[in-house]
Amino acid sequence: MAQHWSIRELKRYKERYASKYGEAVAIRIYSSQLLGRDPELVLHGGGNTSVKAPFSTLTGKTVSAVFVKGSGWNMATAGPEGFVPLDRMRLLSLRSLKQLDDATMFEELHLAKLRVVSFSPSIEALAHAWIEKAYVDHTHANAILALTNQENGASHIRDALGDKVLIRPYRHPGFSLSVDLADALQKAPEARGVVLMHHGLFTFDDDPQVSYETHLHLVDQAKRYLRKQASRAFFVFDGEKTASPIPPEIVPFIRGSLAERTGNPDRPFRPVILNNRQDPEILSLLSHPRAREFFESPVLTADFLIRTKPWLAWVATPALKDPETLKRQIHETVEAFETRYIAYYRRGIQRTKRPYAMFNPRPRVLIIPGLGVFSSGTTPGEAAVTADLAHVTLRVKADIAAMGGHYLGIEEDRLFEMEYWGPQLAKLSPPAGALPGRVALVTGAAGAIGSAICRRLLEEGCCVVGTDLPGERLETLTQEFTASFGDRFLGYAMD
Repeated sequence: MAQHWSIRELKRYKERYASKYGEAVAIRIYSSQLLGRDPELVLHGGGNTSVKAPFSTLTGKTVSAVFVKGSGWNMATAGPEGFVPLDRMRLLSLRSLKQLDDATMFEELHLAKLRVVSFSPSIEALAHAWIEKAYVDHTHANAILALTNQENGASHIRDALGDKVLIRPYRHPGFSLSVDLADALQKAPEARGVVLMHHGLFTFDDDPQVSYETHLHLVDQAKRYLRKQASRAFFVFDGEKTASPIPPEIVPFIRGSLAERTGNPDRPFRPVILNNRQDPEILSLLSHPRAREFFESPVLTADFLIRTKPWLAWVATPALKDPETLKRQIHETVEAFETRYIAYYRRGIQRTKRPYAMFNPRPRVLIIPGLGVFSSGTTPGEAAVTADLAHVTLRVKADIAAMGGHYLGIEEDRLFEMEYWGPQLAKLSPPAGALPGRVALVTGAAGAIGSAICRRLLEEGCCVVGTDLPGERLETLTQEFTASFGDRFLGYAMD
């Protein structure tokens, strides 16, 4: 992997942040963003990093602190506000406990905050506090997941990364994971990193550049191992590189099929926005003769789960040239997914004895070979995030299949535990306004009344297509609204 550590760029981060937040935090922001910029390491709020550094109180007292990335913050962009300072001595005192339930753990994390207004710290904050090194880096690298998420995954990790990397079984994030990680490192202080099965990679060092470069080196070793093990026979098939034309009535039908049924006769549907991916890699993978066998298995990691649901929905042998038959196939696929999800939910409720309200049982991702991947969300951005995660899922599972491996996902009880776990759900921002997932078309949008209507709809969470005659007024309106509301506004010139 290309290493991008730059003394010149680091100097700019120090100049910008060190005087107010300290040099260690300035360096932490820089190296965290370096990791976060690589989509092969983390996507959309995944992963977390930390640094142990002194914190000065208002009265001048110095407190030993660990600055941990806030839950859900994007590593690629998180500045100083994205790192939560915690009283490390308070967190170290929890190391003596034999057990700690989630509610009490999060209460302790909030009590340990040295800035009350800070966001919630990462759910792996205890692990960061208990690792002795100053800088800790954690990602969900694709290449690592491709090795861990298959039968004999631990053996593949050992062969790929060597004896200086510890391998730990999958554990629910939080106290038990942190204890297991700290205990393992205490017995092997010379370890360069830790791989958590079905989860990701930890590296650490007192030198931030060493931790960063070790992280990239280990991921690169995993990638080389995958390439070495891959069979060329996997790729010898007549893969489709171009998408079939999508019948115009199919996309609205998919959108309606994925909309949540509310039970409210006045507003029976909670609609979604769709994203469709048809790039050559996706189309080629979906056209593999054994594609469904390879890709219709459980989610890669718990971080994806809250956006993609436990599985992807798959339309088998779609009738691409017969829209009515294709509609029936989509309907049957979605209904089958819903039936499967309701059964999964009921088993989870029975097992946990907790009365969780069921989430929308319809799929978030629909696969149609020849047409690509359809992902849903309440906004275009949210649908795009889900699409990115679905794309990575296909790519990683293809790597496993190419080396002759058999995909092995997280067990169902663990999936349910994470999907309905409050701290994980807190990463998702609830949709604002009364109209999320809806789309409005406004004609004459560049006029005074039209632009006011557009603004109000956008403020209520709606997606808006604003149309008017071509010219400067529409161009100005588009610039203004896209700056304020992003991809929820589309300016379209028409008479």
